[in-house]
Amino acid sequence: IFTCPEVGKGKNVPDIYYEALKNLGTPAETTWIFEDSYTALSTANSIGMHTVGIFEEQESHYEKMKAAATLYVDRGESMEKLIRFF
Repeated sequence: IFTCPEVGKGKNVPDIYYEALKNLGTPAETTWIFEDSYTALSTANSIGMHTVGIFEEQESHYEKMKAAATLYVDRGESMEKLIRFF
């Protein structure tokens, strides 16, 4: 787990994702990020990562996030729906 305070920047820039990729030793194209924030999901998308959007009641860009995510887990859905993709 990496946090923005540890990295020193927010998820509006990809530094936290680069740190995760470095630690994992995987390329962006084969790494999946799970996010409940449109900003974070968009940033991960911008560097070629696959994304799973997770519904969050407080997220104001719900429809944008749903459209931008590689996969999306909506309100009332279980993460179990992702099993067939992994």
